[in-house]
Amino acid sequence: MDDLVKGIFEEGVNTSTLVILNAVLLTLFLPIFALLYLTLKAGFAYVHVLIFLSLAVGLLISINWFVLQVGIADHSGAPPPAALGSPRTEEDTAAHEKTK
Repeated sequence: MDDLVKGIFEEGVNTSTLVILNAVLLTLFLPIFALLYLTLKAGFAYVHVLIFLSLAVGLLISINWFVLQVGIADHSGAPPPAALGSPRTEEDTAAHEKTK
């Protein structure tokens, strides 16, 4: 719990924040699946329930993909990059300077 509170005031996303975010998003699936089950049990399925389910899956996948691609999650104990557009290594810095 202390990591979560510390993560609010630090740059990047620490592991506990990402775990809690994923848990909340996965909990979102419970009422969606319950609604889908009840509509199927009644003999019909509303298209908007399936669209809502696909949007929730897309949200979960896109947030985790973004954190993975940008590298802002602190899995290794290394400090996160200062900004999204900042180079992460010396090679990236050299390549970034050449493009200017």
